[in-house]
Amino acid sequence: MRKKQGDKGELELSSTLQFVLDGVQQGCTLVWDVITECSRKVNVTLSAGDKIYFNAKKLDYDTQMQLLSQDTNKHNCCDLPVLTITVDDVFKLKSSHTTSDINDSFGNKIGCVHDFYIEDTVDRGSSDIYINIVGWKMKS
Repeated sequence: MRKKQGDKGELELSSTLQFVLDGVQQGCTLVWDVITECSRKVNVTLSAGDKIYFNAKKLDYDTQMQLLSQDTNKHNCCDLPVLTITVDDVFKLKSSHTTSDINDSFGNKIGCVHDFYIEDTVDRGSSDIYINIVGWKMKS
């Protein structure tokens, strides 16, 4: 949780979660989707070292399902990717994170899948933000 000074001098509340994406190796291809139905402002960033893969923002309070980011990029950085999620006007975020391996036909690990479900704890839902990030080695 962090507090920041607003334009009018009042304190604004926001909560942040950060995840290191283990298993995503240098040279992997990254593919991601970021979807939200959160009733708050949302900022989701995927970065590695100085490289920012995406910075997706939701600036309204609409609860309709919104696709914030969907793209692909090559992970050439030696640092592991870091996913940062910030939601304004909430005291606490709850999360569920699953990781699974991608194996080739010989059983060799060639990548991984990370799925994140984020709840802003304002309602009783469980999926205010859904993020899917896949990283795998492409054939040369």
